[in-house]
Amino acid sequence: MREFLNNLQALRAYAAANVVFIHLLQIFGVASLFGLYGVDLFFVLSGFIMAGIAMTAPSAFLTRRLIRIVPLYWICTMGVYAVALLKPQLLHTTQADMANLAKSLFFVPYRKESGAMQPLLFLGWTLNYEIYFYLICSVVLFLRAARPLLWVCLIVSAMPALALILPPASDLIRFYSDPIVLEFALGMLTYCVFRRCHIQSGQHRWEIWLLLVCLIVLPCMEAVEGTKHREILLGLPAAGTIFAAAYLERTGVAVRSRFILLVGNASYILYLTHPYVLQAGEKFLFRGQWKSLTAKMALGLLLISAAVAFACVLHVFVEVPLMRKLKRLFLPQESCRALPGQQTARVASL
Repeated sequence: MREFLNNLQALRAYAAANVVFIHLLQIFGVASLFGLYGVDLFFVLSGFIMAGIAMTAPSAFLTRRLIRIVPLYWICTMGVYAVALLKPQLLHTTQADMANLAKSLFFVPYRKESGAMQPLLFLGWTLNYEIYFYLICSVVLFLRAARPLLWVCLIVSAMPALALILPPASDLIRFYSDPIVLEFALGMLTYCVFRRCHIQSGQHRWEIWLLLVCLIVLPCMEAVEGTKHREILLGLPAAGTIFAAAYLERTGVAVRSRFILLVGNASYILYLTHPYVLQAGEKFLFRGQWKSLTAKMALGLLLISAAVAFACVLHVFVEVPLMRKLKRLFLPQESCRALPGQQTARVASL
């Protein structure tokens, strides 16, 4: 996956920026027409990257994914639980319930106090889907099935397909029957198409046009249709965006900005922590007192900068060292590999 990592990391930064932006607008009480497609980009991109890892490095697949996802999520979840326990007035509806904490930590979807199918750390609903996807991938790889990507796509698609015939009998089944899981399969199919493409050097016209068109279509589709049929209306342009970005990097056109790549590397911790940085700004800075558009724009820029800076600091001083230690502990054979100097900032990126 290293040969086209930069552009995909840039897309991660772009997806995370959209999610941060839409939550910022919610703080100001502004209804956003678009921004949620950042989640669709993340899901399709996850399928694309997991397909590449499954085909090139299938051993210890689940261990690597759990190291990457679980520790930071657990730390952030325990932080939210501590706030709910000690300062519940700082949160909206989240309560310090031990049963809900256990479900949150072990990625069991449940309906929380607000009525939404969300864990204590509310953005963790996407990670419930991610872990579900990783488990399916790991089982297929463990069984050493022929054409593993095809089997993963079929299994992921089975629940939404069955839901069209038999209405889900519980919230849990309904959660995993959501068509949004098809975006993981779409990402895998995108990787399969990409892998079979003959990469040509020279002028980059159709790839750039495809990238630009898909980046324009994504917000337009969400603005017109919202998240209705998002696996198609948002998933397909997300897949086109990722395909074009990966193709361009294979031909030598790649993002080189250190700042963008740093934000891309820190996108996971940014995704987990930004709502609480923004909410802290709401509690201690905003308080509905910033009336003018100019003041709100200045405050918005300040809050976004704070969220990004906080995530980057955590990435460099917490996430990267933690990933290294866990890899040495659970994947000692991988920790023996020397990383080139230019790759050290990417150690936690996949």
